[in-house]
Amino acid sequence: DMRGAGWIDKTPAGWVLTDAGRAALTAHPDGQGLAREASRLYKLALDEKRPRPRHLTAIDAALGLIPPGRWTSYTDLAMAGGTNAQTVGWYMGQTTAEGTHRVLGHDGNPSPGFVWPEATPRDETQREALEAEGVAFDEGGRADETRRVHTGDIRADLEANGVLTAP
Repeated sequence: DMRGAGWIDKTPAGWVLTDAGRAALTAHPDGQGLAREASRLYKLALDEKRPRPRHLTAIDAALGLIPPGRWTSYTDLAMAGGTNAQTVGWYMGQTTAEGTHRVLGHDGNPSPGFVWPEATPRDETQREALEAEGVAFDEGGRADETRRVHTGDIRADLEANGVLTAP
């Protein structure tokens, strides 16, 4: 972990402490938390080397393609991006991409657990944001189906923008 964190390096003469390693020792003079910090930095370095999963790239791109006043479902995004609705739901809570409020349940109901991304906190609810964009809701709380962007349309837009290739 310490080599992956950039704190030590192996040279022909042996192992050496790097400037980053000296800074880590200064920040943790008693050694408390040193291993945990090395492990955290090592994991970050590994994440940077791994290619981003294709379905997450597709989801981010799709969010940018759904215009104000329209909505889609977790299932539509999942099918277009090649994953499942649970993964899309999890990712909506992780991403800072604009447009997460335009993703609803398959029946058009706002998500009960919807939370605005930390990078773009807002006071309004998911439904209020969509209504402000022109999406109407029926007495049962479901969004207007005619404003829905379906799987095929999302997939076609992703292919047209070079994010996905046609099967």
